Amino acid sequence: MMFGRLLARRHADTNDATDETTIVPDRLEGDGGRSVDRRDMLRLGGIAAAGAAGAAIITAMEASPAGATTANMQYGAVNDAGTSATELTANPGGNATLALVDSDSVASHVSKALLIESSAGYAMHAQSDAGASPAVQVAHRGSGAAIDASDASTGTGSAINAHLDNAANASVAVNVSTAGSGIGIEVGSVSGIALAAGSTSGTAIQAVNGGTSDVLYALSYGGSGPAVHAQGISGVGVFAESNSGVGVDATSTTGRAISAHKDVTTDTADVVDVTHAGKGRGVKVLATNVANAADAVTVTHGGTGKGVNVMTGAGAAVAATASTGIGLLATANTVTSVNPAVKAQSNGKGQALVAATTANATLPAVQSTSGSALPAVQATGKPVAAGGAVATAGNAAALNVQGVAAFTRSNVATVPAAATSVITNVPGGLTATSHVLATMQTTTATNIGVKSATPNAAIGKITITLTAAAPAGGIVVAWFVFG
Repeated sequence: MMFGRLLARRHADTNDATDETTIVPDRLEGDGGRSVDRRDMLRLGGIAAAGAAGAAIITAMEASPAGATTANMQYGAVNDAGTSATELTANPGGNATLALVDSDSVASHVSKALLIESSAGYAMHAQSDAGASPAVQVAHRGSGAAIDASDASTGTGSAINAHLDNAANASVAVNVSTAGSGIGIEVGSVSGIALAAGSTSGTAIQAVNGGTSDVLYALSYGGSGPAVHAQGISGVGVFAESNSGVGVDATSTTGRAISAHKDVTTDTADVVDVTHAGKGRGVKVLATNVANAADAVTVTHGGTGKGVNVMTGAGAAVAATASTGIGLLATANTVTSVNPAVKAQSNGKGQALVAATTANATLPAVQSTSGSALPAVQATGKPVAAGGAVATAGNAAALNVQGVAAFTRSNVATVPAAATSVITNVPGGLTATSHVLATMQTTTATNIGVKSATPNAAIGKITITLTAAAPAGGIVVAWFVFG
């Protein structure tokens, strides 16, 4: 039996320790068992074999140079080797160098096959000097965790710390794979950070999934903190790459799905950098709830820079489309601001602004309304300096109208028969700088013309006077007010 054989100890001479021999259990010895002397036992250290027949004892190591006294290792009792180290060396040929079996099958006992404690140093240090096998391999055939790392509710250090100190090492610090449908790594925290990953030059976290489930799933459940907080001290905080699927899919029930911010006021790097080398969109934002009155995208800038800066090679820099609402809405909210809500500038040969409608339009292509005494539209032509044929500096063409122009401050007035004048109202009133043009629209046999068109700013009316009384049928006069 593997562990059923008792260790037999033979003393040929109590004063000659080299005559002591021990039979090694067959699980650790290979075939048939062999005798080893005490010097071999010093290399094997404490080999334990437990079976139904009882317990065995292993020959104790000699006292250490420091003078600590050690006794034979006793099973079922507490052993203290003092300041001496216990070393176990073996070449088991594929078998276990040390095998510990906990045969207690009562689930409520929660027995431990191995319990390692340290007051200050490493509780366990596992090192593999060669080969591709891991230094530590843990397997669990039950439903519990293969490894449970805890601070025992009193510690302040990390439960697990994995680091690669070899700068030439291209392997991952922690490699987790699952062949089932469960989660590869699940990390939870009550109040602190659930997962913090750092890297000096390489990737801090790399998640790969060959199936259809999420590569990385982060959930903030019931708390107010973010599900994922990524901070790049000098490099990229989050780098997501996908060959065909979604690089980053963030979902939130009530809070922000993604929140990116920079806290260093002197940092000039981008908070979010989106690069697309393919043919799709760099950023796509969808607000699908028809009852949602919030913005699909909100950009707030507290400085003097641009809220949104869009550059493109040959396509449209900004394309705004709305089914029934406003395609593009720009508002300058500060009452003391003198900057325009929209500024369009063309550095090429094209127009700075083009507005066009289709045959379905029932409103003008461009509509401008002023809420103050200043004009709704001001057109300024290219400055023309004085000199030569230009006696006074001015401006070149400011407005080019091709087609019919309609003005509400123009109309026609009829001078009745036998009358020499007519008074008409001007929409919007008049000022001291208002001027009136008036021309007769009726042809007469007699020599009659418009003598004057006089504006009266006090009452907002103009008086049109003829050179003679109007004949029968009256005379129609067209008038136009500017200024």
